[in-house]
Amino acid sequence: MKLIFTNQYTELLLLANGLALLLFYAASQKKKQRAMKFGNYETLQKVAGKNFLSSSRVILAVKMLALTTLIIGISNPVLQQEVPATGSDYVLAIDTSSSMLATDLEPSRLQSAKTVSQDFIERLSNSTEIGSVSFSGQINNKTDLTEDKNTVKRFISDLHVGNYAGTAIGDAVYNSVTLMLNSNENRTVILITDGINNRGRPINESIEYANSRDVKVNTIGIGKTFENSSSTGNISEISYPNLNSSKLREISSRTGGNYTTVTSEQELENALLQVEKSTVRTDFSDELILLALLLFLGEWALGTTRYDILP
Repeated sequence: MKLIFTNQYTELLLLANGLALLLFYAASQKKKQRAMKFGNYETLQKVAGKNFLSSSRVILAVKMLALTTLIIGISNPVLQQEVPATGSDYVLAIDTSSSMLATDLEPSRLQSAKTVSQDFIERLSNSTEIGSVSFSGQINNKTDLTEDKNTVKRFISDLHVGNYAGTAIGDAVYNSVTLMLNSNENRTVILITDGINNRGRPINESIEYANSRDVKVNTIGIGKTFENSSSTGNISEISYPNLNSSKLREISSRTGGNYTTVTSEQELENALLQVEKSTVRTDFSDELILLALLLFLGEWALGTTRYDILP
């Protein structure tokens, strides 16, 4: 859970509170001078209390709190928190091309994808329907959407490298969407790949198909990073030469999903954990502005009572 608000009024916040402190100091000096006109200052302290001037600090604190609350209230504050996602069915599309045998994710990219996908399925509720598609240069195999988690877990456990060279990402998205047509819940495809779409259906066609069927596609790219250094030896960028990051990001952004690049099994697990969560944003600017007004009223009330001892 975190609070998000724009910082466009930061200078105003500092200025307003700075002026409040300055005015408080000036008023304190003025009140002290006025108090001396009553006669013996020490006697007035005994009558009104030793801290009769410091009581106005309560008013200052309330005033500064009101100013701060008001300025944050007009800064579009949003409370953002992640909550478990509900009411969604899933299809896991897993790349089984030969490049998935790379061992940068131990024991291999494919085995890590299989292990993490099975763990993901195990965490789903019993009412969630799940399906899976395996693909390389074309679709290798697939399961129907079902509530039987064990069936899909066994399917994923038995995955092996496909017989067709290349990576048919467009076909994988298209077939995954087709599996979800009979779902009455929210529809989410999770595509895990380490390649570039170089076989089968164009990606744009698959994106349009997903949008027409209200299917969100989350893409996870497994990439080995390469650091490109400048002539001075400073790292200028990190690239994923064997991963079509731009296309995977386009698939997700155009269908309302998220794109993540992972370089370890732990990152892959975290990426799938995020799929199970949804972000809830709560705007409470009105509440803060109302609180600020109440604080200003409170500050006014304190100023007309015993906290404003001196005339």
